[in-house]
Order: sequence, then structure tokens, then C-alpha cells
Amino acid sequence: MTEEKENIIKEVCKELNITQTELGRQLDVFASTINTWASGKIPT
Repeated sequence: MTEEKENIIKEVCKELNITQTELGRQLDVFASTINTWASGKIPT
């Protein structure tokens, strides 16, 4: 993931005033998945 995409995840959470954990719940993915995306790691 690019830095731009990392920032999108962080900005969405900030704009919605939610945590990455809550974003994960809303997207029906694990919080660790959101954290991985936010840190820029791409699953292989």
C-alpha cells in the first residue's frame, strides 16, 4: 500500500471520529487487518 492509502485509512477514522477497531467492525474485518492496512503492509 502506498503512503497515500495509509493516510486515507487514518483520515477516514479521524473524519468519522472512530477507532481503527470500529472501522474494522463496520467493514467486517479484524482490527489487525485494518492495522496492517494502516501501517502500509500488503498481505502476500
